[in-house]
Amino acid sequence: MYHDEQDILEFLRKFDAFVSPVEIAKRVGGKQRFKEDRDWAKPILYRLFMEGVLEADEYGHYRLRPESEVKKADGPKGYYSFGCKTYILDDNEPFSLALSAFRPNQHR
Repeated sequence: MYHDEQDILEFLRKFDAFVSPVEIAKRVGGKQRFKEDRDWAKPILYRLFMEGVLEADEYGHYRLRPESEVKKADGPKGYYSFGCKTYILDDNEPFSLALSAFRPNQHR
C-alpha cells in the first residue's frame, strides 16, 4: 500500500460518516498539494473503493467499510491498476491484450 493510501485510510478512521473527496484531498494532502490539484485523491479513493476497503454513498463521498464487511481478496476481480491508469477488462478480452495497452511502442 502506498503512502498516500495509508494517509487517506488513517484520516478516514477518525470518521463514521461519509467524507467528500475534496475534503479528503484538502486535509490529507495539505494546502499546497490541494492548490496544485484539487482532485489528486480521487483515483486513490476509487481504487480503494474497487478493492472493497471503502464504501461510497450516492453523492460520491467515501468512508471506511466496517471490518466485518471487508471482502477478502479471492483473486483477479476484472480490473487492474497500473499507477495512474486503471484498466477494466471485458470478459471476452484476454489479459495479455490489456497489458499490451501499457507497453511502450517499439519502433524499429
